[in-house]
Amino acid sequence: MKEEFSMEEFVEKIIINVEEQFEKFDKYEYTQKDLNMIDKLVNEKYNNSDWNFGKSPDFKFTTKFKYNKGIVDVNINAISCTINEVKIFGDFFGINSNIEDVEKALLNSKFNPNSMKEALKNIDINSYMDGLTSDKLIDYIFESE
Repeated sequence: MKEEFSMEEFVEKIIINVEEQFEKFDKYEYTQKDLNMIDKLVNEKYNNSDWNFGKSPDFKFTTKFKYNKGIVDVNINAISCTINEVKIFGDFFGINSNIEDVEKALLNSKFNPNSMKEALKNIDINSYMDGLTSDKLIDYIFESE
């Protein structure tokens, strides 16, 4: 029979098992100093994409997608996963035809959805590409990968 339990119960069962297996077992409680040192190490060393995923090679990314008001063609060059060149083409229409504003906003952001959405947070994408929001634009870009 399968027994279901929460994560906390699971951890407690592991601790109990370890205590039963090893006669000399002292449970260590982290001090505030320990926690501060852990946070410092995480922030300085481990909390970055190079550590977690390895060094990202330079790359070129191209995608084309169709939405209900037009076709959008996006071309991105990235160095170490940072966008250094963007060109957007398409037959979309908006009241603002200067798509370079959108391209410039994306420069120097990381090539990932969250960073790119953050870079576009102050841009009204709908005024450039009628019917699109910045979130939807980025979703289309990453759906087509």
